[in-house]
Amino acid sequence: MLPPSTIKDAAVFIYGHPRSRAVLLSLLGSLMLSKVLCQCWRYYSNKNKLKSKQAELSKKRAVVEAQLLNKDVQFYEEILSKTAPELVEALKNGDMFAVDVLRAYQCKALELTDSINCVAEFITEAEENAKALDALPDKKGLLYGVPVSIKENINIAGYESTGGVECLIGSVAKEDAVIVKLLRKHGAIPFARTNLPQTMLSYSCTNYIYGETTNPQDKTRSPGGSSGGEAAMLGGGGSVIGVGTDLGGSVRIPADFCGVYSLKLTRGRIQGKGVLTFTKGNLGILGVLGPMARDFDSLLLLSQALLSPEMIELDRSLPNLPFDPQVYEKKTPLRIGYYTFDGVLQCQPPVVRAVMEAKAALESMGHQEVVSSRGNCSFMF
Repeated sequence: MLPPSTIKDAAVFIYGHPRSRAVLLSLLGSLMLSKVLCQCWRYYSNKNKLKSKQAELSKKRAVVEAQLLNKDVQFYEEILSKTAPELVEALKNGDMFAVDVLRAYQCKALELTDSINCVAEFITEAEENAKALDALPDKKGLLYGVPVSIKENINIAGYESTGGVECLIGSVAKEDAVIVKLLRKHGAIPFARTNLPQTMLSYSCTNYIYGETTNPQDKTRSPGGSSGGEAAMLGGGGSVIGVGTDLGGSVRIPADFCGVYSLKLTRGRIQGKGVLTFTKGNLGILGVLGPMARDFDSLLLLSQALLSPEMIELDRSLPNLPFDPQVYEKKTPLRIGYYTFDGVLQCQPPVVRAVMEAKAALESMGHQEVVSSRGNCSFMF
């Protein structure tokens, strides 16, 4: 390797020579032009992809609309009023058919997304799946015949997971995410994919592919993010159960904004394979899948399905800790930890107030508080 002084002298000589300087400037100009042309090509390529994608979305919507025998939401009022456990009971007893339940939620989802744009894409083969379930002699599965909506970044075979990013249009998933396989195993019917903010690192819900989702309670407000489309879908009655993802509040914040239920599970309790993320390599805060539902009973049933032996069968690396109804139903006082200051970061006043309100509610249920000796951290027994 040449010493720095030699390199410097050579550079001065080349730049100082008129002909060499002209050649150098010409090369730099060519490189800049190439970069501009490359960026233009990418821009128009993405725009063409976007036009094709939006045309495809319109066709899929038309397919779903054509399948509906009745497009009046009032016709399906009885089905739409039931919780997920009530739907499963009616379906297993033969009082309802999976196809009818599916059409009820397709009809409501169509009406809702016209108002707040919560559906990213309809799953066109959902009706075939419902008919196949109705034809089965044995009606098995915790979620038998229940339509489920799924956040767009969760892989479904034959569909694209883009995270709202245009350049990922065309990246079709070859197989279902593990959680989708589990939902199908329990008899659920994925019927719609819900909207999300671009790259999913936002508390709003908008992107250039699917547009902006608004809050079902007030269209001038945001549904939150990043599982905003899912929360809006549930909050508006377009779905009864759904699945989102959470890194820093992405199922909790939109659930709060839209008045629905969600649960952030502990990392490693369910398999996240087949889920698009833009934070690969991040080991500080790890994302998880999160069940979401319109009501508490439906959330409980979905959580039971996700934390089931069937999930462990799909991935033997997961801890053998299925949902235990006995632990859930026991009446003895619980041990619950809480804190408002971890010794480093101080919570904002509204967060402190929410924690203390939750503490008071737990105390009113018979749980006793014991203050820990570690600063402002407390535990309840």
